Amino acid sequence: PVVLVQGHEVQAFEALEDLLEELAGSADQRHDMIQHPVPGRTWADLETELQHMQKCISRNIEDGRANLVEEALLERSEEALSVVRELVARGIEERAFLASMDAGFAAREDYARYMRRTQEAVESIRRAQAAYHRELHESVATLARVARATRCCDIPEPFLAAAAKSSERLAFAGIRRARTRASQGAPAGAFERTWRLK
Repeated sequence: PVVLVQGHEVQAFEALEDLLEELAGSADQRHDMIQHPVPGRTWADLETELQHMQKCISRNIEDGRANLVEEALLERSEEALSVVRELVARGIEERAFLASMDAGFAAREDYARYMRRTQEAVESIRRAQAAYHRELHESVATLARVARATRCCDIPEPFLAAAAKSSERLAFAGIRRARTRASQGAPAGAFERTWRLK
């Protein structure tokens, strides 16, 4: 519900929930305990606790021990008191506020799960990109070796040894001999003439 506080409209449940979260402590503080517990189950209990907190902060201000955070909290608690009184005047029950908080918690949990799934998907995409780049670099390196071997007609020693062992003739060997003769001005052999015709 929307209530009017100090001349402006306020979302009642959101304002109260924000204040309670602030009283519980922020994420960068100790999260193993509630900073400012607010016990109670009714609007009257909440009003009493807010008034007690206001008195404590007011004493700190009078003694010069209050900081800017407490002064801001004093102002927000006054707004929260106005919200609570307006809700009581309208006959809105506490369980409506609790239901709203539960719905908010569920929505935040859904969003947290969505963010976790999104992060997992992003990490999966990054791993796939890294694997693709590795495969691409390997393919480029292989093609570079093939291009170099094709240009120079170089045959690795293991291939030459295997061909000699099985008495196989390698085409690259014939092409290399033909290119060597051509570079030295020797007459082209039958293999070179055949290779040029192709």
